[in-house]
Amino acid sequence: MDIPPPEHGDDLIEWSLHFIETTMNFGPIHEVKKNRRNWKEFVSNSFGFISSQTIHLGSEISEKHFIELVDTYLISKPLPRKLYVKQDSYPVNSLSIEYHKEAYGIKVKQRPDDFALPIIRPLKKDWLEFWAKLEKIDFWDLGDNYFDRDILDGFWGDVHITFKNKKKVIVYNVDLPDTFAKLSKALKCLVSIPRDEEWSLF
Repeated sequence: MDIPPPEHGDDLIEWSLHFIETTMNFGPIHEVKKNRRNWKEFVSNSFGFISSQTIHLGSEISEKHFIELVDTYLISKPLPRKLYVKQDSYPVNSLSIEYHKEAYGIKVKQRPDDFALPIIRPLKKDWLEFWAKLEKIDFWDLGDNYFDRDILDGFWGDVHITFKNKKKVIVYNVDLPDTFAKLSKALKCLVSIPRDEEWSLF
């Protein structure tokens, strides 16, 4: 198996997780491949090589944080099958939040004042807290359509969140219940947007 080293510092986490995922799935350690009971030992044994790659590119990551990332994105996976929230408003404002499995994290984009954020990788505790908040605010009981076709300006958007056996797809542009404000707060916490940043959602 030949995995080329990362070329840029901003690829390090993605590359490192991909390296571990690939070696765990196809590596020679039968116990890890079969039931992943020994995954922490496996990651720890591989960390020296990963660390050398990160240092070579002028960066670093602690073994503890990397193990937490591996647990979140490869082992326990408290992750959405889909998380996509987008809101547009006339004429140019927009905000999108999307989980990308291939990037092992969330991408947040906003126009016209982009946050210029790197890929955001919430840890296991953050994801579990987010799902608990959705249960607490009765998110899954929301309706699917809050869209009035007679309204031609203002804001509009859609929400698509699928987690385990729960799925909610919503389109909206008017008369949103209070649950949306609570969802906005939960999302802002999940992606760690600073409190003083503009957050034009819902």
